Amino acid sequence: SDDIVNGYGVRIASDSPGTFTALCSYNNDLVAFKRDSITIISGTNPINYNAVVMNGIGCISPRSVAVTPNGIIFLSYRGFYIYNGSVPQCISTKLNTLYTSAVSGFDGNIYYASAKRINGETELLMFDMRYGLWYKADDISANGFFRFCNEFYVCDNTTLYKLNGATPNDW
Repeated sequence: SDDIVNGYGVRIASDSPGTFTALCSYNNDLVAFKRDSITIISGTNPINYNAVVMNGIGCISPRSVAVTPNGIIFLSYRGFYIYNGSVPQCISTKLNTLYTSAVSGFDGNIYYASAKRINGETELLMFDMRYGLWYKADDISANGFFRFCNEFYVCDNTTLYKLNGATPNDW
């Protein structure tokens, strides 16, 4: 039938140890994360698939991954990183804190991360992509971020918040 779409399935062996933690699409590539590596899979069908593995940096929290126009932001052991097709770069050095997990979202300008510190405390972080600045906004332990009717929201266990991209001082 003309309605059937032909697809491909392929198994790509990974040279790095461990299981995959996250997966996303970026610049027509498939980006597969492990805790200590990133595998970039490119190509249009099994005949020309190519997999490149970058060891040393990976994603420890699958819900921290957000695709932005500037690259993929994710949480690693060493902080928040951005991958834009080159070597991943740490963008959270100035936070001077390590996190164990994060739930994130991107509103078009700001990357939001409800991140859990090593001591168990959670804080809502905002990374303004326009200026490269971080803000600590609140202690929301988010379950998820989402867009609805051109607005951006976050929810915790009991409350739904509309985020307006303002700095924490404007909340």
